[in-house]
Amino acid sequence: MDNIKKEYRELDLFEIFQMLLRHWWIILLSGLLCGLVAFTYSEFAVVPQYTSVTKIYLSNKLTENQTNPTPSTELIKDYEEMVKSRAVLENIIEKHDLRYSYGELSKKVNAENKDETQIISISVTDPNPVVAQRLANSIRDESIKHVNKSYESYFRWCGR
Repeated sequence: MDNIKKEYRELDLFEIFQMLLRHWWIILLSGLLCGLVAFTYSEFAVVPQYTSVTKIYLSNKLTENQTNPTPSTELIKDYEEMVKSRAVLENIIEKHDLRYSYGELSKKVNAENKDETQIISISVTDPNPVVAQRLANSIRDESIKHVNKSYESYFRWCGR
């Protein structure tokens, strides 16, 4: 092993440039081939997704004993969960006669509260922008109905 002599040849920038010029057609062909593959993939394999966003503003109804009209952070988190609840989404599936299961639709729906405001953003992603918009608006309306029913049931249960 000690007898093996390694030879290194130093290349300067001019030699590298000459080598690239000699094989310009390989570089051009590689670039065109990569561009063609990327175009074909994006045009035929990728399905565009559209997201529609709607918002709900939450506020409490004041009762005799309440002084703060804003819902607590815990309630807002509960409302976020209600938006994606089985009851709400299955009503949407039934109302619009969708071919989605509850699990498939719940993956398309997102509800979040940013910056701890009283606003919940509901977003729906779908390959069809019109469907995404209709679903987002329907989920918003159904969620409001569901929250109102839950709110009324709670106060009946509490005896208020």
